[in-house]
Amino acid sequence: MFWDEVTPDEEDDLIRQMAEMILKYDMDTAAILMLQSFKPLASFGGQVGRFFLGPLLPFMGEREDALIQTFEKRENVEKLIKILEDKRKQEDEERRAKKALEGDTQRSGWKRFLPF
Repeated sequence: MFWDEVTPDEEDDLIRQMAEMILKYDMDTAAILMLQSFKPLASFGGQVGRFFLGPLLPFMGEREDALIQTFEKRENVEKLIKILEDKRKQEDEERRAKKALEGDTQRSGWKRFLPF
């Protein structure tokens, strides 16, 4: 219910869902930058969120409190960053492998006008 502790399994599920949502909208680079910037203030942000959103949480549902509890811990913010970085690295490797298989030597952009 309200203000209950979030279990580690629920935390992992919320982190995974948040990563999927960020990746769905292709906002991983911006999210990594923002999360790295605000990671030291995670616990303070959680307390401020509880203060300002506390009176409204019963009307919003139970999930919002679980999100606040999950992401006010630095290790969970770091887990989310790690998931996003790993996914980005995996996509870059797949893109490079695909480009190597295609053997595309045609230049793009302004480089196509250069004779060498």
